[in-house]
Amino acid sequence: RRANLIIPYPETDNWYLSLQLMCPENAEDCEQAVVHVETTLYLVPCLNDCGPYGQCLLLRRHSYLYASCSCKAGWRGWSCTDNSTAQTVAQQRAATLLLTLSNLMFLAPIAVSVRRFFLVEASVYAYTMFFSTFYHACDQPGEAVLCILSYDTLQYCDFLGSGAAIWVTILCMARLKTVLKYVLFLLGTLVIAMSLQLDRRGMWNMLGPCLFAFVIMASMWVRSRAGWHCCPGARRREPGPLL
Repeated sequence: RRANLIIPYPETDNWYLSLQLMCPENAEDCEQAVVHVETTLYLVPCLNDCGPYGQCLLLRRHSYLYASCSCKAGWRGWSCTDNSTAQTVAQQRAATLLLTLSNLMFLAPIAVSVRRFFLVEASVYAYTMFFSTFYHACDQPGEAVLCILSYDTLQYCDFLGSGAAIWVTILCMARLKTVLKYVLFLLGTLVIAMSLQLDRRGMWNMLGPCLFAFVIMASMWVRSRAGWHCCPGARRREPGPLL
């Protein structure tokens, strides 16, 4: 009573639907039969929304805009339903744990920063560790998924924390004055947040702050090295007789 015909990537043209009434028991009944047929035609960007192991993406190539499923965890097919090369649930969970627990490496710089009273830097590292862990836990296919916030929010916070962590680390290495360092901390973080809003995956989101901070660090190191030669070395005196 119901049949579906799926045509992936249909081209712009005139399409025709042909139907045939089949009467296997008595062919004469088909001559007097009246059949009501209802057809429904609709377009979807991705079949079944790509299922739990895929993501529907809009792609643009050579001035053509089309949608396609991006499959994960080894799944394939038009709607990511082919599990011939798929990973098992145990493999997915192991990959998720390895990816998320690797962020515990931030504990070392956090401990060093707290020990040396760089509390702002330690806060930035803790922020980055937290959101990077849960962003990668949410960015997994299938059953090994844990999202404490929306995917977009976790991604933005992870990218922002990564850029801010690089920024504060290089400025800390430059040995700037305390007031100037914290002013640059705040301005740099605001600029990174603005650039992420414009283009989240842009190359200059990381490269721009890094180059600017490296210039500041190099200039401070050059000034400090030049200061070593400002005062001539004291002449060595031989000890005289004691009176």
